[in-house]
Amino acid sequence: ASDGTNSTTQNIAISVTDINEASSFTSSATFSANEKQTSIGIVTATDVENDTLTYSITGTDASSITIDSSTGVLTFNTGPDYETQSSYSVTAAVSDGSLSTTQAIAISINETEFEVYGTAYASKYFVMDGDIPNTDYIANDNSNNNVSGAQSILNPTVVSGYTGHGGDTHDLFVVSTSANMYVNLDVVDYASGTKDLDLYIYNSDGSERDFSYVSGSTEGNETINLPNGGTYVIQVYPVAGSSPYLLTVGQRLTSSQASTGHGDFAPNEILSYIPFTPRLTQSSRAEHIARLSTPEIEKRVSDLKLPKTVLDHTPALRKIGAEFLINKFKKQLDSDLIPVLKMSDKQKIYLSHWKAIQRLEEINPMANYELNYKVERMAKFSADPLYNYQWNLRQINLEAALNAVGQEVKDVAVAVIDTGSPSVNSAAWNATNFISGGYDFVASTSNGDGDGIDNDPTDPDASDAALDSHGVHVATTIGMKNDGAGFNGMAVKVVPLRVFPTAAAGSGATLYDVKQAVLYAAGLPNDSGTIAPTTTPIKVINLSLGGGYSDTCGVYADVAAQGITVVAAAGNDENEDPGLISYPASCPGVISVAATDSLDQRASYSQRNAWVDIAAPGGSQIDSDADGQPDFVPAWGNNTQYAGLQGTSMASPQVAGAIALLYAIDTNMSPSTVNTYLQAGYLTDDIGASGKDTSFGYGRLNVAKAVENTLSNTGDTTTTFFSTDATFLNFGDSTTQISITLNKVGNASLSVSSLAADDATGLSYASSVDSNGAGTYTLYMDRSEIPNGAFQNRLYFNLSNSSQISISLYYQVGGTRSRANLGKVFVGLYNSENSLAASGSLTMDGTLSFVANDIVDGEYYFLVSSNNDDDGYVCDAGEFCATYPDTEGAQTFTVDGSDISGGEIYLDPMFRFGGINAASNVSQPSYNSDVAQPIGFTSKNIIKVETLEEDDFKNDGNTTIPEGTIPISHN
Repeated sequence: ASDGTNSTTQNIAISVTDINEASSFTSSATFSANEKQTSIGIVTATDVENDTLTYSITGTDASSITIDSSTGVLTFNTGPDYETQSSYSVTAAVSDGSLSTTQAIAISINETEFEVYGTAYASKYFVMDGDIPNTDYIANDNSNNNVSGAQSILNPTVVSGYTGHGGDTHDLFVVSTSANMYVNLDVVDYASGTKDLDLYIYNSDGSERDFSYVSGSTEGNETINLPNGGTYVIQVYPVAGSSPYLLTVGQRLTSSQASTGHGDFAPNEILSYIPFTPRLTQSSRAEHIARLSTPEIEKRVSDLKLPKTVLDHTPALRKIGAEFLINKFKKQLDSDLIPVLKMSDKQKIYLSHWKAIQRLEEINPMANYELNYKVERMAKFSADPLYNYQWNLRQINLEAALNAVGQEVKDVAVAVIDTGSPSVNSAAWNATNFISGGYDFVASTSNGDGDGIDNDPTDPDASDAALDSHGVHVATTIGMKNDGAGFNGMAVKVVPLRVFPTAAAGSGATLYDVKQAVLYAAGLPNDSGTIAPTTTPIKVINLSLGGGYSDTCGVYADVAAQGITVVAAAGNDENEDPGLISYPASCPGVISVAATDSLDQRASYSQRNAWVDIAAPGGSQIDSDADGQPDFVPAWGNNTQYAGLQGTSMASPQVAGAIALLYAIDTNMSPSTVNTYLQAGYLTDDIGASGKDTSFGYGRLNVAKAVENTLSNTGDTTTTFFSTDATFLNFGDSTTQISITLNKVGNASLSVSSLAADDATGLSYASSVDSNGAGTYTLYMDRSEIPNGAFQNRLYFNLSNSSQISISLYYQVGGTRSRANLGKVFVGLYNSENSLAASGSLTMDGTLSFVANDIVDGEYYFLVSSNNDDDGYVCDAGEFCATYPDTEGAQTFTVDGSDISGGEIYLDPMFRFGGINAASNVSQPSYNSDVAQPIGFTSKNIIKVETLEEDDFKNDGNTTIPEGTIPISHN
């Protein structure tokens, strides 16, 4: 300051404070701000003469920041984004009008909103109907309304379609077939008489071809077995109204007679049979009886000119005259069919009778209805009709093992420590070798079945048809009976022990309860005051559970000292947490089981670490064997239904069952012997890297090999059987020859009598074998007469004792298909309260990588779905849909202070009536759906997407969801 003659100077000190008081200023004037926070702080200065001070800023980032010239308040022009810029630098200046001083200011940005990445995959077996209603999602590039324009589809295929709207009079598809193929129509919006689509087939030129629906088909779910070796036109025809649909073309693993015609039957007559042994519960029967006398039902019978005997509910076999109803459908077929397609009068008569039967079943569901055939041919049935769908048991060579030791149940048990058993005398219980002695170790009375520990191991969730019981699935995988009635099992018994609370309780099992159950199974002191019964000895404990916690592991050494082997699932977290060490699988002495898919590859979710000992089939959402169905492991899902599940949880029980067989063969077997066999390669086929590796341990389980080595070590020379060195042969899309070795074990008279296949087209072989047929067989594949597509077949070595060794064959013609272009799909990120955090409509040509921006800490899940029918809902029937996470257990993932990546979503078809897994396919299990429930959305809550290469979400909320933890989860 100067008066013109004299002058003096004064240093000005500048301090920076945070207006949120999150931190104090420092001498270097640095501070931090949260993302989206516009306020920064205040620049202050003092002047001894109290002159008016003026503030300003300059520097690199001055354009992004404003300072109030009179107050010194600093603010961002727009809220900062950590991903765009993580720090800012400016220089603040203050002046009293004559003098000024400056202070450098550094601002760091705290990341509080994160990016969540995911990738969605469409199956290469998906196809979109060429003229769906939602043209905003995918262009209508094929009207498929005439034979020349029919969409070409290959085996296998699932078509998402819609017909009956606007000018879409029907949809046509053309397919070339191999052996044992089918087509199934799932009518999504089916309503009797108002929304009804039918499935028809014709020759390739649209000319007539007679067919019939397979037993159990309904108007909502129709299946036709396709003729072998030809090209055919498939029609989806709207008999009434319009509807979305899913059309599945695939191949069965067992021979099925093509639906190529009908036997002669008495016209205008339908047989009605009400069983003398009621197939309904007493309450359900009473409800039906009461319904039959209602005015509405009586009016329908009168309007359709049906005899009143239709309403009779007493047990009897009757003939129902239904001429008026039958002729009504016949006239509809005569007038409505498209002129370019030809249907024989005989076919129309069959269809009109078949549809009349569907109406009669709606009126009186107590009766069984059928055509009054003049000649009925006997049909042959497989002894175990569902075994051919247990790819997992074929992969571990169980068939050859049971040929050696017999498929009768052995006097040895596996203790399954899980969610519990099905209800006693339920369908699942009666189909499984459960024995008494189970126990419930859920100590809490608030999250179990309410009564603490007791001797009732029943899983309460098993009585709910809408839920899958993890424990029921695991236990029945081991213990299903070999009785010719359904699935095959591993010929050992099961003791169920419950440690998980109900699904509604929403928490995992506690380590304490798990170890109490382990002690009980091992015959050691525990809280129950008792021990497992020893009438049938427990020799193996299966633990399809675990987590990333630590474990002292001492209890498992005590169990081994009791002569019991412990088997546990390795874990399903490889995608989210690579290399995670999961317990109890990683405890010393516990056999850790990884998972493979149907092509003997590591399942993507299966944990990889140094503690993995062995691998077994765990399944995959991907249809690796090209049968048109996800390759889940099938077993019972609850009291009344089968379910397909995936995970190392599903792999572990197969290893447990196999080891139990070894204990049954060799009464001197011990945990140390099992470990010796495992390390010597006696139990496995070495796949992956040579020797023990982190993906498969010592290799993939081969039960036949394990049995053979155990018999050899016991000195057994009386058992004779054949086994192969491979459980399937994969020719891919170019391989033309593969060799397989057939081994004979034992000295009794047994030899190969012949080779056969479900479809011999293109197959031939040469052999170098001994007099018994043991040796090397080389299979040759000639694709020149096989249509394009992916196929499976079965090769049979027929043996002199009338048994067979069967091998699956996989091959493709025409190269590998690309993943399907689904057009646009809805992608949503939901929080744990099912509120949208981000959403958008993004193009999905086979795959779709996306990122949701600016997501705060919390629990979330992704949902990806088509919306082909443009009805304002996603994940409803008829769409392709999936969520992430989708494994058993955790339903959300956690955003907690960092970006999230690695989420993989594989879309599934959303069937309403089960698709080919419905009752219309009596040779295949009816799976429960594990996919997401329909979630509604409308245009008002779809957030406009700021796209970054079509993959970017916009955040619509900042709600923070508290983190939750589960101590132990299913694997």
